[in-house]
Amino acid sequence: MNRFDRGQELNILSVQRSQTQPKAAGLPLSGRVFSLDTQQAIKVLQALLDGTNPDTGATLPADSILHSPTVIRALARLVLSLEHCEGRSQERKRKLPQNAGRPWAPEEDAQVCDELGKGIPVAEMARSHGRTNGAIWSRLVHLGKIAPESAPPYLSPKKIA
Repeated sequence: MNRFDRGQELNILSVQRSQTQPKAAGLPLSGRVFSLDTQQAIKVLQALLDGTNPDTGATLPADSILHSPTVIRALARLVLSLEHCEGRSQERKRKLPQNAGRPWAPEEDAQVCDELGKGIPVAEMARSHGRTNGAIWSRLVHLGKIAPESAPPYLSPKKIA
């Protein structure tokens, strides 16, 4: 049984994000060598919470810092935060249109330009192409079909370029 009950109330201060990127041996942790997806990270943290080595499954030594109640609470808080973020990320992905983030084909560019010429509203174009309204606006600016100033205010020229 896990030493942390998820339903239990935690009395922990929220962790503030550091303004500087953490480094290990002079290398940024976000590099390929240190990459770890969220589910893998949760699995590692959960093993530590259970008092086991995540690589070997062996029980951690009794004098390990990972048996400290403060460290256990901090790890539990981190697991909850990661699970929450992962859930929000998956929820957002489910809500996005089917082609969001995918590359634009030349045929699709031509079709969007044609639709703009016909006066089809951006929202309708977005639905038919499986893209967001912002993606349609940005693509039209990128293709030179509308001026950046004509795009909605939430798409600043810096974001579009």
